[in-house]
Amino acid sequence: MLEYPEPTKGASLILAFRPTRVLVLGSGPLAASRAFSALEADSEVHILAHGGLDSACEEIKWRASRSQVKVSDWSSNGGDTQETTALESFLDVTPGISLACITDTAIHPHRRSRESCERIYRILKARNIQVNTTDIPELCDFTFTSTHRFSDPTTSKASPLQLGVTTNGQGCRLASRLRRDIVSKVPPHATLAVSNIGKLRSLAKDKASESKGKGQLHVEDDGTDEIEEDSAVSTPNRPVPSRSTSETAVESARRRMKWVAQVSEYWPLTKLSSLTEAEMNELLEGEVPETPLTQSLMGISALSIHSLPSSNRGRIFLVGSGPGHPSLLTQATHTILTRLADLVLSDKLVPDAVLALIPKSVEVRIAKKFPGNAEGAQMEMMEAAIEAANRGLTVVRVRLPPSPFIPLIAPNLWSPLCVIFSSNKETQSYTVALAKKFSTSAHTDLSPSSSQE
Repeated sequence: MLEYPEPTKGASLILAFRPTRVLVLGSGPLAASRAFSALEADSEVHILAHGGLDSACEEIKWRASRSQVKVSDWSSNGGDTQETTALESFLDVTPGISLACITDTAIHPHRRSRESCERIYRILKARNIQVNTTDIPELCDFTFTSTHRFSDPTTSKASPLQLGVTTNGQGCRLASRLRRDIVSKVPPHATLAVSNIGKLRSLAKDKASESKGKGQLHVEDDGTDEIEEDSAVSTPNRPVPSRSTSETAVESARRRMKWVAQVSEYWPLTKLSSLTEAEMNELLEGEVPETPLTQSLMGISALSIHSLPSSNRGRIFLVGSGPGHPSLLTQATHTILTRLADLVLSDKLVPDAVLALIPKSVEVRIAKKFPGNAEGAQMEMMEAAIEAANRGLTVVRVRLPPSPFIPLIAPNLWSPLCVIFSSNKETQSYTVALAKKFSTSAHTDLSPSSSQE
């Protein structure tokens, strides 16, 4: 019988939650902070405060003047009993509150006692309202993480990307410090990548909905569980059948959902941040070649077997991305990527730091080696390389270790145009693929001495 991890208690269930209505008790700076967090979650915010708006802090007054929050006077001359009655009356006429924050436990002049907090807590819990009570952990059903919301670098507006850190009560100050450290390491284009993945998911959902509207796709087969990656399995690499030219609507929907997960998991953030809508549609549709690659290559050259290649013919370099850090690339690979490349064809797992070396003017394509499409993606990349080389371009195919490349790429198809660089010592650092139809004698100006391990 399979064994599964034992749960280790003491953690928190961290949710991305959007409550409809939130109640804040108190009107100081902390209450304003809780109100702002709720507003960013599209919640309707109600504030109960002694003295009403007159005793509220400046931020709450400002938000109330713009109708962002609703402030009610909770003053009472009859002590705790009348205060409790007033709270219950308010809850009776304001249904739908799901979260409440008691914030006036650490401020003067209206500092709330523990006994008062306990009474309020019981009233709220009797109505199934979850409660956070400042500085009293025993009266908290939830806590707040130390949160940062990233801005879109192109518009300076708030983006969908948020980060939350919690130490589960062990140190709020430390959580804030860790949050700042993490935020400083997130690249600016990450927000654009998030937005583009959101658009890609929406496109995939729309295509699935279109199929359902045509009666081709049953609701239970629309692949929503694949799009909602938070509720899916922990890896997007479950085996799936290879694609075929007779793909059904259900198979197409499932493929799109799977591919969205793969792109999210593996493509470099720089590539995700620059995706256009046309590229998204192309990615989701992904044509399947109807003929084998060997047939499609038959007509790429008008040269006879005895002819030499023309002077305007391009080159194809096959290079390894090394252990991961750009400084560990061979000198030859670094030179090819930074100075010679016109088109770069990259595997999806090549590190972003390596691709960042490529000049912005060079086109970079990421292999669509998603489940069920590995063979089709490989043919697509090979055809793209040969087509570009026949136009006189220098093409660089970047792969992850382990090398050697030759057993992986059908050398009889690549060899007419290839110069192969490998970081694997068993195949040496420099190998020229022997041409079976064409001479490659004039295809490279790099020598083994220019490559360093």
